[in-house]
Amino acid sequence: MKQATLKTAADGLDQAPSEKPDSVSSLILSLPESKNNRLPFLYSNFKPKNVNPSSYNDRLLFWKNTLEVATRSGLLSSTSSTTFCAEGLDVKFTHNGLRPLGLDIVLDELSNSGDLIELNTYRNYRTWAGWAFDSAFYLASIPFQLAFGPTKRNLSTNTFVNTTLLKSLADKALNKINGDIVKFSTDRIMSQRELNSFLSEVQEMDIELILKFWERTNVVIIQFDAKSGSRFPKDQKEYTSGITPIDSGIVIIKETLHALHSQADDLDKQIDQLNKETKIKLAESNKSRAMFALKRRHALEKILSARLGSIETIENILSRIQSAETDTQVLEAYKSGSETLKSLLPSIDSVESTMSQLQDTLADAQEIENAIQTGIVGTIGENDQDLEIELDALLAAEKETKKRESKHVERLEKTESLADDDLKELEALEVEFGELIMSEKKGIFVSN
Repeated sequence: MKQATLKTAADGLDQAPSEKPDSVSSLILSLPESKNNRLPFLYSNFKPKNVNPSSYNDRLLFWKNTLEVATRSGLLSSTSSTTFCAEGLDVKFTHNGLRPLGLDIVLDELSNSGDLIELNTYRNYRTWAGWAFDSAFYLASIPFQLAFGPTKRNLSTNTFVNTTLLKSLADKALNKINGDIVKFSTDRIMSQRELNSFLSEVQEMDIELILKFWERTNVVIIQFDAKSGSRFPKDQKEYTSGITPIDSGIVIIKETLHALHSQADDLDKQIDQLNKETKIKLAESNKSRAMFALKRRHALEKILSARLGSIETIENILSRIQSAETDTQVLEAYKSGSETLKSLLPSIDSVESTMSQLQDTLADAQEIENAIQTGIVGTIGENDQDLEIELDALLAAEKETKKRESKHVERLEKTESLADDDLKELEALEVEFGELIMSEKKGIFVSN
């Protein structure tokens, strides 16, 4: 129950200060608990857990989160952001006269829950899983002590590793290696110098712990000898093979290449300096010194040319190794594609049988079509004369019909024309008769 509570409560880290504090005092002042006057309660000694489990867990959660933020910010150690020493921890967290009284219980609880591991214990365990098993066994073996509070162990002088911070730092570094660095299998093989250079922003103590974490979680294989190298295997097969002579050879090639580049850079600087010295001596009319500087420059230029030639040769070797790896991948892709295509295609016998059946079927279909066409052509040939006679009769009847319709239209047009003439004549008579009547009426009026 306790473990589940603490894991859920770890979300409280989201409430940690957004800016990195520069001291333990500034960290404490930035905490919400400092602003709502809860520090006296949180700094007081722990009472037995069975008295008030909720209060006990709240106080434990506060110290878990505070220790984590302080450790991550480098406030508890100058050499690590994942570890801290318990000695003098209560003094570091003393604030306004308040001194934490229950830190020994906090350390014991967090050790029991696996949030903290004693540094010596972490170094001695061969595997991460082995430590987790022992931690779980220890928890299961003391249920009474967990119910009423932790056992009393002297942890006041121990150095602890914060497992959450360590795992986060290791995962972040590994993601960067896999995402930004690894392009070829040769990139998975690093010398100690390369690894230290990659982890240059990580503190020395943390580098040691990260390497142990990787080694114990089967992420990296480390070989400590004169040809010290580290391999980041891409699968279990590579991991079980360990560091091979080929790996050691690649380390030697990469380290030789690095040394040659460093020598070439130094030679460039010396040559530039001798160039300046030659000009200065000539300006001073010191011809002998100018000649001496010039001879040295020529000698260094020959050495530089030789070094650049060696660099080109070794880089070509490394490039060929990487190219061979790419060629192998391409061939594997071809092989896989060929096998896949082959599995999708039917057998040759099946194809030949199918095609033979198809040809027979098509031949049958063609015979049927030919028979049908022959029947149609024969039918048309037998009735051609009759059809032509019938067609001519239809055309003659059509012409006769059109001729009769044309005569009928002409008669209608003539009738309509006569009707129009009669109508016009009638209208003229009506006008004339109307005028006659009007004149007669006027004569009557005058006689009266």
